[in-house]
Amino acid sequence: MENIKVILEAEAYDLRDVVQSNVFLSSVELFSDFNREYEKFFPKEPPARVTVGAMLGLGALVEISVIAYKE
Repeated sequence: MENIKVILEAEAYDLRDVVQSNVFLSSVELFSDFNREYEKFFPKEPPARVTVGAMLGLGALVEISVIAYKE
């Protein structure tokens, strides 16, 4: 999430502009731990989210993509 935050800020966006996120977890057993961390970045009105278990490359535990929008 810190990397996503930096990428957004480089384009004059921030996490408040995120309207959707797609989360891929290497194991569904990570779901509760992930939620606890995710809520730190979106404490109020989190964006729409899809979370699935997936086979991730290079030993990654989590992969996240977001869509940000500004009017």
